[in-house]
Amino acid sequence: MTPVTILAPEMQDALRKEIAKVYRDAMKEARKDLLNYKEWLTFQEVGNLMNVSPGTLNKWIDTGLPYSKIDAKKYISRQKLNAFIDSHTV
Repeated sequence: MTPVTILAPEMQDALRKEIAKVYRDAMKEARKDLLNYKEWLTFQEVGNLMNVSPGTLNKWIDTGLPYSKIDAKKYISRQKLNAFIDSHTV
């Protein structure tokens, strides 16, 4: 029979917090990976993917990044985003 190990309450709490952190980090990475397969991205997805603020994204739009708008929702084509980034290579 396998012996049962009981953790002290403070160790259980620390372990629970660490597992939650690992889970959150893994989910964040999974969401980023999922974005690699989408052709059209929302502004929020582009911000998350490129790690830029909404203000920076609006600045990019002001300087030529095209987007599409359906009702109140705005989308950016991955192809156009990549072309925009490529066009700003220095």
